[in-house]
Amino acid sequence: VRDADALASPRLDGKHAHLERAAAAVLEQGRVAQPAHDVLVDAARFGGVEQLGLRLAAVDPHAEALDERYAALAEHFREGGDYAKAAVYFHRAALKAGQASMHKEAVGFAVKEVDCIETLPQSEEVQRKLIDARTALSSYYTNLGYHTDAADTVTPIVDLCHTLGYRERLPRIYFALADKIAFCERYDE
Repeated sequence: VRDADALASPRLDGKHAHLERAAAAVLEQGRVAQPAHDVLVDAARFGGVEQLGLRLAAVDPHAEALDERYAALAEHFREGGDYAKAAVYFHRAALKAGQASMHKEAVGFAVKEVDCIETLPQSEEVQRKLIDARTALSSYYTNLGYHTDAADTVTPIVDLCHTLGYRERLPRIYFALADKIAFCERYDE
């Protein structure tokens, strides 16, 4: 791997450099095999998965392919227990999939983002991120015509928006709820 040596950090004093080289080799190939997955999980145990993921993203020789690696990086952050970083990369993967009109993949990434955010300790900032993630997920559901799922996604955060005074996402929330009434409940009569 031509860029693997660039990942060796003097901070690690060669102690865990083999983990970074192995991860670089796997991501260079564009796929993640089980042994590489184990290597990245081991890197997380040593506390270096955040730096590892960021270095891998920075050294990427194929800048356009980095978007395709957001999901792989997010999975590794999640496996390593860094749910905040995993949520960020799942969000980026969902945005990229949504822009490419791959809404089913975007839903998958957005669901994982919501799961990661829900595992974080709840603070006002985290709750705002949860509101943003759930409204984005409802948008993907609406694009697919899953109006009931969109409404079910935003129902738990209506009161939270009012409690926090976070009114920016209320129009999107009310749209999802009204969409369910217009497309689903009206025809159930």
